[in-house]
Amino acid sequence: MVKNILIIAVLIPSLLFSQESKKERVVSKGLLRAQGIMSFGRLVDLGETTMFLHGNLEYHVTEVVTARSDIFYFLKSDDENTLNMNHQLFEGASFHIKTKGNFDPYFGFQPGIAWSESKVPTLINNDYTYSANSVNPLISGVIGFNFYATKFFHLFIDGRFIYGNHLSDSQPVSLNEVRISFGLGLNLNGGSIN
Repeated sequence: MVKNILIIAVLIPSLLFSQESKKERVVSKGLLRAQGIMSFGRLVDLGETTMFLHGNLEYHVTEVVTARSDIFYFLKSDDENTLNMNHQLFEGASFHIKTKGNFDPYFGFQPGIAWSESKVPTLINNDYTYSANSVNPLISGVIGFNFYATKFFHLFIDGRFIYGNHLSDSQPVSLNEVRISFGLGLNLNGGSIN
């Protein structure tokens, strides 16, 4: 499945460049983007596949700099023995590479937090205990692109690497993850269209 997603991620930009016409550029100061989709990830150190509901809100402070918020609601992992919960919230900035058309590549940095709970037992005083819920710091780098098909909708793909650990009263569990999101988003343009 991951192999198919990577193939799609490589082919879509070439198709979008070939489809680009001389339309008005949608990206401008004041543009607000929102999307709600499914995201899939791979916990690097644990070798598990994860699934999240992903919401994103991004505001263009300038044509090339945005303030961005992402929230991930943990649905499940393919290994039912590691994480009971792993909800995440990220806030940060993205930097967009200006193009002539409506293809909008970007990269960004977002610190965040995870509200997580581990199912991995820890032996304390000859008794196994399980992790309590805890809030843990995260750091994430994101890279991707948007393609603005109209001034109201866009297609997007982004990938991110997340670094952090679940730290609680039990042994630490790595939350390091590679995650991909793609889908259709909504645009609200508060600025002018160039």
